[in-house]
Amino acid sequence: MSSDFDPFGFPVQDADGLKNESVYFGQVIHVYRTRKNLSQNDLADLLHVDRNSVANWEGGRSRPPLEVVPRLCDLLEVPMETFFNMPRREDALSLEEQDALALFHRLNPHDREVVSAILASLQAHQKLRLRRRCLTDFVTLRRINLHDGLFPEEKEGPAEKPFFVRRSPLTETATHVAAVQGDAMEPAFRGGSDVYLRRTGEVCPGDIVCASVNGRVVIREYQPGLLHALNPLRGDLKLDASVHCLVLGKVLGPVPKQDLPGEKEQEMLEILHWEKEQGENGIIIKRTSR
Repeated sequence: MSSDFDPFGFPVQDADGLKNESVYFGQVIHVYRTRKNLSQNDLADLLHVDRNSVANWEGGRSRPPLEVVPRLCDLLEVPMETFFNMPRREDALSLEEQDALALFHRLNPHDREVVSAILASLQAHQKLRLRRRCLTDFVTLRRINLHDGLFPEEKEGPAEKPFFVRRSPLTETATHVAAVQGDAMEPAFRGGSDVYLRRTGEVCPGDIVCASVNGRVVIREYQPGLLHALNPLRGDLKLDASVHCLVLGKVLGPVPKQDLPGEKEQEMLEILHWEKEQGENGIIIKRTSR
């Protein structure tokens, strides 16, 4: 196929970022018509147009009239955004999904029921595998409250939302998660990012710690008599008799994006956490995913 066309057979943009629209429409019609195993004459008969019309469309010599386009897209199962070269919607079906849907529509009612039963069974097994993976591959941490410097388990009122991360030697060592505030620890720790924390009061010089200083939660490098800011533009916090400092824990490292669950994993982890809480309260109601 010419380099002027993409892997799906559609024209690519020219140097000015434009397309020859007639050629584009013709190529779309040709690709989808041949996928439906229709001849040009077959398509013309179905559309009730002159038999030369389809050949002219596909040859880029003319464009189908607007009143014919809905019927044309319906017959060839061409998404409107594809036909008119519009941006693809996030929920739009891929070519593979469109092929599968078209094949399903061509089945008789009994075979559709069989396929539906198979798909339902596969979906059930998929959810079961997801459930098992979430039970074994993730750990649950709690977030330090930045406003009062309290651990979640020490705070009264409703429990905060749990923080799920993939299981690893680092995450199994961690007990909590804390958010970095400001730019005092840049470039090592970016403001707004999350870090793993192990609850402990025993720290050594050079350790990065999370501490409550006069009620303000900060993350700094511990040095005798002060909390050091890695950013040279920010000053150190001196620890003297006028400062109330409580070390909440030692920072183990940043929380990388790959440690976080995906959308489906997050949903399942929340369900599992909810079920665990209900079980601990003596309630045996089981929640299911959407």
